Amino acid sequence: RQAVYLHFSDRAALLQSLVDYVDRSAGFANWRQDVLSEREGHLRVRRLAQARCARSGALKELVRAVEGARHRDSAALQAWRNRFRSNANWISDHIVGRLAEEGRVHESWSRKDAASLLVVMFSFRAWDDLTHDAGWSAAHYVETLTAAALCALAGPANNRNTDMRQHGTL
Repeated sequence: RQAVYLHFSDRAALLQSLVDYVDRSAGFANWRQDVLSEREGHLRVRRLAQARCARSGALKELVRAVEGARHRDSAALQAWRNRFRSNANWISDHIVGRLAEEGRVHESWSRKDAASLLVVMFSFRAWDDLTHDAGWSAAHYVETLTAAALCALAGPANNRNTDMRQHGTL
């Protein structure tokens, strides 16, 4: 046990490194570069959906273990939150930012909220529920989640704020 902590500052860092290792071993070390190979924002969203679908299928046992542990283990929870933050920051910078530059994000969305929504939409849990419980194929998952994400960001983030903005009360 002590030898492990010579390499990792805590269990959360150990869990994050384990996920990174499994990502590399499964051939997904460059998934972010694959997304960035697309110049247009909507194609980046589609590539994100493809990457998340493929990664979720390959990493499902590990992710289920960490996801289940996060509710009873503070290190797993911290690793989960670190991963969420990392993904949200990256998505904000490279996907939401590009979509916003192209005029595809409604003005009511903050970049942080838009990125958080995409992290959750393309989360393991959503993939697991849709592909296993709802019976969606990988192709249906990619096409439907891509369309849903783009539609969600193109519309107002909050109807109440939009109504208030239109009436000059915000």
